Amino acid sequence: MKGMAPGATIPPKRGLGEYRTFLKQNADFRNLWYGQTVSLLGDWFDSVALYALILDRSTSSSALAGLVIAQLLPGALAAPFAGVLADRFPRKTLMIASDLARATLVLGLLAAPLQGLLWIVYPIMILKVVCASVFEPARNAVIPSIVKRERNVLANTISSFTWSTMLAMGGLLGGAVFALAGYHVSILIDAGSFLLSAWFIKKVRYQQPAHVKLHNHGPLKDLVDGFRYLARHGHVLSYAVVKFGHGFVGGTMVLYPIFAKQVFPLGRGAAVSIGLFMTARGIGTAVGPILARYFGGDSGRFLRRSIGPSMMVSSAGLLLLGAMPSMWMALAVVTLGHLGGSIAWVFSTVLLQLASPDEFRGRVFAAELALFTLAMAVSVFITGLLEDAGWTPRQLAYLLGLTGLLPAMFFYWVMRRPSHEDEEHPATRV
Repeated sequence: MKGMAPGATIPPKRGLGEYRTFLKQNADFRNLWYGQTVSLLGDWFDSVALYALILDRSTSSSALAGLVIAQLLPGALAAPFAGVLADRFPRKTLMIASDLARATLVLGLLAAPLQGLLWIVYPIMILKVVCASVFEPARNAVIPSIVKRERNVLANTISSFTWSTMLAMGGLLGGAVFALAGYHVSILIDAGSFLLSAWFIKKVRYQQPAHVKLHNHGPLKDLVDGFRYLARHGHVLSYAVVKFGHGFVGGTMVLYPIFAKQVFPLGRGAAVSIGLFMTARGIGTAVGPILARYFGGDSGRFLRRSIGPSMMVSSAGLLLLGAMPSMWMALAVVTLGHLGGSIAWVFSTVLLQLASPDEFRGRVFAAELALFTLAMAVSVFITGLLEDAGWTPRQLAYLLGLTGLLPAMFFYWVMRRPSHEDEEHPATRV
């Protein structure tokens, strides 16, 4: 693979105009981005509605933790096989099929508020996550094929900013829509968003690589080959496990709704508070990569060395959250924490895209997703159990913050060391 030297820096000016120009000039990435934008906005509408519904119908935090686990654990189990699909079948077709399937599944959530039918939320979310597990490795594998290598950091920054902005907007609007129009409107918006996403992705002109085709050998061998590739390439593996380390603070997905309801309740079912916490999380994740890229550039060395410190900022945000006396101060430190976490997320994604060859890229990203969702599920499960056992939201924030410091220090040490793989194989430098 051809790439940048470790210390090389991309010279163009980094400002908002650069992002607008890139989207204007790259129609294929723009359509992929449009699809991501509308589907994410709908997702946050349904998340606020489901969190509020379960908090209203159940007195146990384990019920909420169960929903979050249903949104995570199936992905850990399905992702490796989904990565095989992304390396064997047309990736664009997989993304469209995933969107259409999710639109259909979401409509089933309309029945959840009916007496005795709350349970259907869980199997529907499991199937929805399986579909998402097919979509995400395919999308990540497509981006390097429709974006020039030197624009990869920029493209992934846009994707992260979009995820964050839609989280902020979706959380705020989702809370408002739920409070004003109710549960069913929120669910219908989510279903419609997947249909619109499929339409945009259909417009992407993507040249399918020759190796992405049916093989004579079975999918199990493809799966094993993917894990062997990671085992042989330590630098790729180190990028693939960054999100796994960060996933151990994933208990925030339960912590924030609990904080919203028990410490700073606003609105019916605390929906407004939940939305505000999601908005703060979105603002932080939107700003982080843009600021880091503006001040530090796009060099591989800077990307690697930023991962550990940014994870430390994420942990600091949680530690501070436990001590905040007001809603607005709590929202400020949530923003700070996710500012750091988003830098680690985006930079590790870029490094992984540039370091992994196209024929393994789907499986590499699927393995990353599986590890991350597994760590998240464990963190969410333990957080829910501890809350039910009597831990306060503030105590849980302290615990998650301290937990996050361990992988942060590990990656600070690992990523500051020279990449031996780069020295042995200069063509793989990023």
